Amino acid sequence: DAVVLPGSKNTVDDLLALREAGFDDAIRGFDGPVVGLCGGYQILGERLVAADVEGTGSVETVEGVGALPVETRFSREKRVERVRRSVEGVGPIAGATGTATGYEIHMGRSEPVREVCRPLGPESAATDRVLGTYLHGLFENDSVRNAFVDAVFDATDRSRPNGDGSPTDGDDRSPYDRAADLVADNVDLSAVGLDV
Repeated sequence: DAVVLPGSKNTVDDLLALREAGFDDAIRGFDGPVVGLCGGYQILGERLVAADVEGTGSVETVEGVGALPVETRFSREKRVERVRRSVEGVGPIAGATGTATGYEIHMGRSEPVREVCRPLGPESAATDRVLGTYLHGLFENDSVRNAFVDAVFDATDRSRPNGDGSPTDGDDRSPYDRAADLVADNVDLSAVGLDV
């Protein structure tokens, strides 16, 4: 129902592994909401330049998935910063407002190659269905998380469950038990060879 590409210790190798498995085509053809966080954001762009900084040998440029009109240029300097960003609710976070807090930790910068919405400041990009950002902790922000969940349910035939939208929704069980139940209730585990 949604695609979330998380951060990565080696963006280029992970992009190449996704490509080898055919996931880059699947992401481009997917109609639901897509979010790339940090390395996932870089993967969703059109190109990754100075890729040799990540240890790819002599490979200078690697084509990205092409879901966002950005180009990432790697550098040896690592940005590590706690950030607070104003939110412009568009694309997969349409309806989100206020500010989002989190942190950035990445090498390189992603710059637009064409005009694109920057919903979380200069280190982000969005289309009507795809969002990329360097903001770790994005979904810990209530407005952003709720807007994304709404986008997921809007893209499906299912109605959103009741609840206050908080991470625990008043549930006192451990996060691991809640996560296990969430997966068991929403994933066909037998399809991936698991019998629970």
